[in-house]
Amino acid sequence: MPQPAALPAWADAVRQKYLAGEASVFVLYRNVFDRYLTNTPANGTALSLVDFLAGVLLKENKQNIIEFSVDRGVRYLQGSSADERQILYAHLEGKGLGGIFDALERRMREQPSTAIIIPYAGTLFPATEAHFLSMEERAGLTALHRWSLDDALAAGDNVVLLITESLAEINPVLLTNPRVAAIELPMPDQTERSAAIRHYAPRMSAEQVARLASHTAGLRSIQLASIVAGEGPGLSQAERLKLIAQLLAGTPNAAARAEKLADITAGMTDRKSVV
Repeated sequence: MPQPAALPAWADAVRQKYLAGEASVFVLYRNVFDRYLTNTPANGTALSLVDFLAGVLLKENKQNIIEFSVDRGVRYLQGSSADERQILYAHLEGKGLGGIFDALERRMREQPSTAIIIPYAGTLFPATEAHFLSMEERAGLTALHRWSLDDALAAGDNVVLLITESLAEINPVLLTNPRVAAIELPMPDQTERSAAIRHYAPRMSAEQVARLASHTAGLRSIQLASIVAGEGPGLSQAERLKLIAQLLAGTPNAAARAEKLADITAGMTDRKSVV
């Protein structure tokens, strides 16, 4: 995987482990519902994790990128002709989970350099004892476990990325597999929070960016977007305080921090739509 510009540390960890042959199946967890910036804060784009994986990390080095989830089924995000996609979709019609994994495996063998992204992975590989799993869930779990150990699939430049907020949602059979790598996506650090603030409020002063970033530890970039966008211009002090208190709920010293952030953001007029 060639390294894209400004690759986050967690993404570089995926890249390094993949290139070293340590794993071709990855579990991405924790801060998976945030937004990730591409390029520089001033002219970049804020992407969901699936879009970041497909549009940045994998775009230039995988011929085919396929998303598979319970709600959306199987979708091509990149690669293959319209006819080839229709053949795959037609083959999947009416098939259960086991049939879907069989079709995806054949696709990886017939068309190497394929990435499969599985968001909400806990819904497909639930963390429960084997005798509580349905036959379809067992088939899917067995297929993924077998893929991780298949040298031919790895040699074909294929990779599978599971997305879950908590490792506790994923069946431990996968997590104890030495060829499956769990990669934590941490909450943004101060540098990343500063970048997010500059992205969503590009004309905010450097001093105000620094103050805001220093008092927002534990918040996601998408939450910072809500603070600087203020859910629309013209919020009163009380409304802004209420919004910030909701975002900080459950974090240490939430009430005091909300008061300080409400003061810091008072009078901000530079708004930018949340991407």
